[in-house]
Amino acid sequence: MHIQYVIINFLILALILFLFARKMISRIFKTRYDRVKGEFDEIDEANGIEPPAPIEFVPQEEDPSTSKEVESAKAAKEEKLAQIKDYENRERHMLHEKMIKVSRKDLLNVMKNNVETLFSSEPYHSAIRAHEPELIDTILSMIKLTPGDKNYLRQHGVLYVTLTSAFPLDEELVKKVEKTTTELVETVGGKISLWVLQDSSLIAGLKLKFGDTVYDGTVREALYRFKNSILRDVIENDDSTEELTKEFFEKATNFKSAISTYQQGRVLTVSDGICWMEGLADIMYGEVVEFERGERGMVLDIQQNKIGCVVFGSFENLESGAIVRRVGRIASVHVGEAMLGRVVDALGKAIDGEGLMLTKERRPIEFAAPGILDRAPVSEPLHTGIKAIDALIPIGKGQRELIIGDRQTGKSAIAIDTI
Repeated sequence: MHIQYVIINFLILALILFLFARKMISRIFKTRYDRVKGEFDEIDEANGIEPPAPIEFVPQEEDPSTSKEVESAKAAKEEKLAQIKDYENRERHMLHEKMIKVSRKDLLNVMKNNVETLFSSEPYHSAIRAHEPELIDTILSMIKLTPGDKNYLRQHGVLYVTLTSAFPLDEELVKKVEKTTTELVETVGGKISLWVLQDSSLIAGLKLKFGDTVYDGTVREALYRFKNSILRDVIENDDSTEELTKEFFEKATNFKSAISTYQQGRVLTVSDGICWMEGLADIMYGEVVEFERGERGMVLDIQQNKIGCVVFGSFENLESGAIVRRVGRIASVHVGEAMLGRVVDALGKAIDGEGLMLTKERRPIEFAAPGILDRAPVSEPLHTGIKAIDALIPIGKGQRELIIGDRQTGKSAIAIDTI
């Protein structure tokens, strides 16, 4: 306890000294400072030393090299900002395109579900079934023997005919199909093998496969054609949700159902992007084919019993026995001024991230080169660095003279067309 009282008394004494003695201590130090400073000033005056003049700030002249560096740094900064804005615009365009594609697919899925619900209920179910005789008459009026069917009949003597419907068909309709197809095949000395199948995935309607040719009047085929018309439209930059919905309903209202005619085959083998198929008797070299899951390919080999094609994109989902159909056009790519300066892949799709390519024109991949006389002579050659190519193939820029005449005056002028 004695030690605690000593500590407390010491703290109280220190506090009293701090409160009452700090002014006196400060006054002592200030007096000492003024006296020392006065003595130094007297010594400086005795030695003739003047007090230093106050420092004034004198602005220096701007260095030209420094100004150029600042301007170059500012220009580099503006260029960087421009690149960031361009990148932002490209990303926005790509996201916009993706959003439109996803929205269109969602609308198509909703439409498909609604159509399936409608045709499975009354009165739509009875109405569509009432049109089956009329649909069969239309299909039978369209069927014909293709050169591929005739060649198949010469080799095998039997042509396979398959009648597929979403609902069970009346026996009279089946007999009518059998009679008409038999009479047509007998004109070339052949026979038919008729198969009648039922497939609820067709939703409604029926289709007739006559040899390799399919005459399709089903609702599923109508939805397929409508989907292609929507998804392959050029995507405009100003497509909003309201415009997409309006466009969708307008096309759905104006869409006319018709019987589709296409040739069908099936996959034999798939390996390393190369697919071998059978059927498709009248297909041409370079033609595009489409598989049942949406993949596409181009025919590059036609043999007597099989057809070879290269698959565009992924081929892991293709299996033996999968259905394949002709698209009806030769492999082509988009062309037009929108393609100038762009970087595209082998299928003509943009891969440079520069946004959309709004072009509707197409041109076949396999295309005959212009004639020698139609080409302009090369005036500025482009050297590839390969002597064999530079010596044999003239590559570069040329000028062609075009004679332009005036019918009224009869005068003509020569215009230079740079190629």
